[in-house]
Amino acid sequence: MLKELKLGRTFVGRVAQGKDALDSITAFAQEQNIVLGKVSGIGALEKVTIGYFDGKQYHYKSFAEPVEVASLEGNISLKDGRVFAHLHVNVADKNFNSYGGHLAASEVFCLEFVIQEYLGEEYTRQEDQEIPLSVWSKKIY
Repeated sequence: MLKELKLGRTFVGRVAQGKDALDSITAFAQEQNIVLGKVSGIGALEKVTIGYFDGKQYHYKSFAEPVEVASLEGNISLKDGRVFAHLHVNVADKNFNSYGGHLAASEVFCLEFVIQEYLGEEYTRQEDQEIPLSVWSKKIY
């Protein structure tokens, strides 16, 4: 099911140094009652853990040294009746090696973000019977 949505509010901000990016963006979205939106950002992290899903389970890689956030992308929807931010990140280390995946945990050095809210309908995450992931319940094709 494909739906046309209207643009809502746009927020531009920065996550405080030392905070977790996922927790901070989720908390902000909850405070603002953003139930559907898009997140993007750039910056730098002191440390980060990212995940890779192999079709059955997540595998995680942690970086204890600073990394550059080349791209942060994700969405906001509802999961179990609560606002839920699902974020992916691409980071680069001091040797310019790039790594990407599901953002699991981080300690922010500096992270600037934009949240674009969408209005019109709530999207809810739920377990999909075809794949072992919590995904949007609405399919289009």
